[in-house]
Amino acid sequence: MISRDLVPGALLVACAACGGRPPPADSAPRGQVILEIPAPSFALDIGSLLGTEWALWRTGAVVDTLQLREIAHSLAIEARGTPCEGTWPLVECTWNGERLGRFRIRSPDWEWYQVDRAFGPGTGVLRIALLNDRFSPQGDLNLYIRMAVITGEHR
Repeated sequence: MISRDLVPGALLVACAACGGRPPPADSAPRGQVILEIPAPSFALDIGSLLGTEWALWRTGAVVDTLQLREIAHSLAIEARGTPCEGTWPLVECTWNGERLGRFRIRSPDWEWYQVDRAFGPGTGVLRIALLNDRFSPQGDLNLYIRMAVITGEHR
């Protein structure tokens, strides 16, 4: 496990597009921590890291163990998908196995999807999962994730 300690009121940003290099610290807004991705502890159950995005081609998840010092208030992901026979990717986000939320990706273009629910503090496993893989001659359902943001600021 690689610890990613959040300062009080911080954000955690996991970015596939960073290419293994985090942006300069002074480019982050106040109260934001940029997490270098791909990090050694980030694992794909099923799929691949395609330079600027995590690609889930079958039912599986992007998973990481994180250390949060503050209670997080939301999780947002920037994602896109491909449908199969009119069905779009169904995503479930969990923290230590507890469901934070579910939503359906409904666009082949990058869009933000957010779950507003408190979780943490402490060590936990964050899992962003594709639940409904499907393939047919008419299409292939896939999920692509470019960024994940955990918000820990007090409201």
